[in-house]
Amino acid sequence: MKLLSLLTAATLSVSAAKAQAAPTVDTNVKALMRDKLTAAHGLLDALALEDYKKMEHFASMLQDLSKATTWSKPDSPDFQFYSKSFQNAAAYVVEQAKAHNLEGVTVGYVRVSLECVQCHKFVRSQASKH
Repeated sequence: MKLLSLLTAATLSVSAAKAQAAPTVDTNVKALMRDKLTAAHGLLDALALEDYKKMEHFASMLQDLSKATTWSKPDSPDFQFYSKSFQNAAAYVVEQAKAHNLEGVTVGYVRVSLECVQCHKFVRSQASKH
């Protein structure tokens, strides 16, 4: 009986540890996505105020956040394509902000937004397959 109790306790401990470990990844991804959304909002605010320094700052944040390994899926060429497209769009915004080109930054912001939508659409389609 004692052995059964110990085995049950060990099984429950391992199950609890697995349950606690899984949300960490989801939490990290959610935190990164919140940070990306905050940066995108900051970029839009900077556009409205024509603040090129902030435009460059928030676009650079988007670039850096998109390179986080937490959500990297090296085995997915499609995901890598969307990720690289997003990074290129954010780099374009940085370039246009440095050039003080409001129209260029605006076009870049639209590109960044489109890349977000396309990637999220892709990720949802993959999740529905599993």
